[in-house]
Amino acid sequence: LAGISDPAGRAEIIRQLDQLEMRDVISIPYLYPEIPLVYRGDRLENVGLSGYGFLDWTNIVVKG
Repeated sequence: LAGISDPAGRAEIIRQLDQLEMRDVISIPYLYPEIPLVYRGDRLENVGLSGYGFLDWTNIVVKG
């Protein structure tokens, strides 16, 4: 997965992550909508597609 290149997009993702509870399922417009994610405090876990495993939130693709 590509890194976040848009600082504003990255800041918005960080802002939203900071407001989450540990097991909240999130929907962030910048992310691909077909990938539902659960925030685990230090990472985002993909709960929708097999084969992706754990995703480091710093490496999530911003949908542009």
